[in-house]
Amino acid sequence: MRTVSWYGVVAMLGVAGAVAGPVWADAAAEAQRVAEIAGTFSAGDYAKAVDGAKRFLGGARDPESVTEARRILAESLRKQGLWRPAGGAYTALSRCCPKGSDDALKYGATADVLNATVNGVYKPAMASGEKRKLSDDEALEAALAKWAAFRCTRFKAQCSRLVGARSPQAVIAIVQPAAQEAHGIFVVAPETPADEPRRLAKAAGAKLALIHRGVAATLHGKLKKYEKKMDEPWSFTNVEKKDIKQTSELCKQMAWAEKAFQENLGDLGGPGEWADGVAVTKESTERQAVYNQMAEQFVVPEYDIDYIF
Repeated sequence: MRTVSWYGVVAMLGVAGAVAGPVWADAAAEAQRVAEIAGTFSAGDYAKAVDGAKRFLGGARDPESVTEARRILAESLRKQGLWRPAGGAYTALSRCCPKGSDDALKYGATADVLNATVNGVYKPAMASGEKRKLSDDEALEAALAKWAAFRCTRFKAQCSRLVGARSPQAVIAIVQPAAQEAHGIFVVAPETPADEPRRLAKAAGAKLALIHRGVAATLHGKLKKYEKKMDEPWSFTNVEKKDIKQTSELCKQMAWAEKAFQENLGDLGGPGEWADGVAVTKESTERQAVYNQMAEQFVVPEYDIDYIF
């Protein structure tokens, strides 16, 4: 094994320090530059802040500084009433944030709002007499609330889709994206009424219960048929063994679907207390337990065959 002298270690650390030093120095310098641009923004000189942010983003590397510069750029463009460029800047800002994070969701929604303006007024709000332009922070908040309320109307269509679901997995294929949508809505506008997402959650729970009643009866009937051979497992045909294995796997998949449903109920329930959510969760947990139990029952017992020579 090769040995390294103490002086060698010191030399290597020195090289590492020489490499790391400029990196940290650059990050600190970039943070300082962004702080200066932020000061320009706070002073109300939005045009200068836009120019400074664009110049900075041309060669910046520090992720945190880049994100902050993009925020200043987007805010400054909005404050200037440059709606289309502001919408693009908020989209870029959203993509700069971790995917699915609260910031990414908020900035993405802001981009949606800015891209749907008429002379700076959020178009869906004009019917209610809104005249404030989105350069006003309160007008932006009101527009985001309107955006969230409109998004909630989509859950009615999701409820209709549940009618055609024939398995717990099919129900979850509808519930999961709806829960993600609900999460985004409540992140952007926490005061949004949760009536529609909760209605979808209850409808999904009712659909899962309906499927369970039919499936459980079929599974119990099949299990009863196979129970006669469980004491003589060698009597099972290969076709029966395959069917038992597939049925056990199906039970596990349905148990997984119920667990996934429970995990999504929090997002669909929204902020605040939801008394019905406790009952919906309890019923799903009970169905999950039944599926898990049946998955364990659909197993061919192990056995040995004695050969006589």
